[in-house]
Amino acid sequence: MLVSASPAFAGADSQVYIDQAQKILSQKNIRDMMDVSKTLKEYGASFQQSLLMPPGLSADLGPGQSVHLLIGAYQFDALYAASFGRKQDAAKAIQSMGTLLNTTNLQSIVSTAALFPPELNWMLREPDKVNIDEVIEAYAANAPKYKKIMADKHGFDVVVDSVYGGLIEGLYIATRSALFMNDPAATNKILAEFQTNIDLVLGLYNIFESDMAYANAVDGFMFLERGERVGWLESLADFLKTNQGKLTMEHVKAIGRFATKERMRLLHNEFNDLGFD
Repeated sequence: MLVSASPAFAGADSQVYIDQAQKILSQKNIRDMMDVSKTLKEYGASFQQSLLMPPGLSADLGPGQSVHLLIGAYQFDALYAASFGRKQDAAKAIQSMGTLLNTTNLQSIVSTAALFPPELNWMLREPDKVNIDEVIEAYAANAPKYKKIMADKHGFDVVVDSVYGGLIEGLYIATRSALFMNDPAATNKILAEFQTNIDLVLGLYNIFESDMAYANAVDGFMFLERGERVGWLESLADFLKTNQGKLTMEHVKAIGRFATKERMRLLHNEFNDLGFD
């Protein structure tokens, strides 16, 4: 769904939502969320280019593909590739993010630095200098600017969707990588790290006291969105906590099926087989 210009949030309640969301999207939390991308390499996974979102999606979006979610997915792809020193792949993902943001009207309304830090532009000009720590620090430094984006009603939607999209892409890549590794001990460590990201996303949705409050404030067209996402993420969070250190490869496959189902929505069923049959 492409966003269009709209009036800023009206009323005290909306400002409360924005303030609470900005506290969740703090510099520390953004840094912690993005540091998760490093764990795959640290725990022995190998880089799998085939797991990345196809960069062409940013140039030819079709019905059912969400610009907002893909911004987050490409963000994680950039972090994942940069973590493994795959600078050209990281640059392609960064370029895709920039292209997607240009399809929205947000850039003509507010600064989008929190979603696309200015530092990424020089990385695009010199991809060989892309560095994972510098990418993360660029996002962390611009985290306070989420508030400016969320001041626009559609901007709040973009922020929440992009963070969710990044989580889905991360879980997809993590579970697929775990299956390639077939190392239960490493897999448990990798998925334990994702608890931080799951909690952050749930925190954003749980700012709102009900699905209808979310719909009224963020996206009236998607009034079931919050309930659907919160439902499966809370179940996943509980499952990971209950089975901490005890996850089997069958558990990983089950988690992967959920992540793949959500990712399929981003790809509009472009691929019929994503590896979790």
